[in-house]
Amino acid sequence: LTGLVNNTAYEWRVRTICATGDTSSFSSSSSFQTNCIKPDYLSTNRIDIQSTELRWGGFYGPGTYEVQWRPVGATSWNVIENLVNSYVTLVSLPLDTYFEWRVRKGCGNGAYSDFVNGTVFNTPCMSPLNLFAGNVGIDAAELIWTSQVSGTRFDLQWRQVGASTWNVVENISGTDYTIKGLTNETTYEWQVRSSCSATSKSEYTNIQTFRTSCPEPANLTASSVTYNDATLEWQSISPVNLQWRQVGASGWNKGLGLTPMYI
Repeated sequence: LTGLVNNTAYEWRVRTICATGDTSSFSSSSSFQTNCIKPDYLSTNRIDIQSTELRWGGFYGPGTYEVQWRPVGATSWNVIENLVNSYVTLVSLPLDTYFEWRVRKGCGNGAYSDFVNGTVFNTPCMSPLNLFAGNVGIDAAELIWTSQVSGTRFDLQWRQVGASTWNVVENISGTDYTIKGLTNETTYEWQVRSSCSATSKSEYTNIQTFRTSCPEPANLTASSVTYNDATLEWQSISPVNLQWRQVGASGWNKGLGLTPMYI
């Protein structure tokens, strides 16, 4: 039978033709209902922070699919029609938002199944990764981290280990920040969080620590050596005291308060 109306109840019966003009009685009526079978096995799979794949089953004959999605609480749907595959990926979703979605099958000639609702999913505001302290010196340190999504700002808090209150820096646009005015030979702790919007913040990361110190100069070299002079070079974050002597001598010659990099 073809050309039936979707979502409609039909009844039918049959009789035997024994010979020309000789038939049995019609059987008792049986019934059936046409329908465009609904998708099933709906699922969501997060691709990254701002992308989610929606999937479903329902391979019951030819047709296409229509997906509708929106932020929870919105009044209108975003509509994706004429899908031939049983999945679609939503990209560039706003952060820290909950979404609802539904899907139905199109069986042709304007016939559709009922909508089936998928589970609510969200795009969380995620904490930064890969925290470390670099260029730690006597009174300053550069704090560095990695963002999980572009365009996010950050809040940083730091303090001496054992202090009761945090120093807080908000709305940092980059993924590093240098704190200054620290005390030498002191251990500090710090943590950072993503600020996806004025009202949407991630959790703070686990606490990280670093210790200020007065490091020894590095990369010492002697160059341009002649019979009676030499150029001495080094790397240091602060002025240095220099001493030199003949090998085997008991006392040192001293150059006080020299600035990086060489004399």
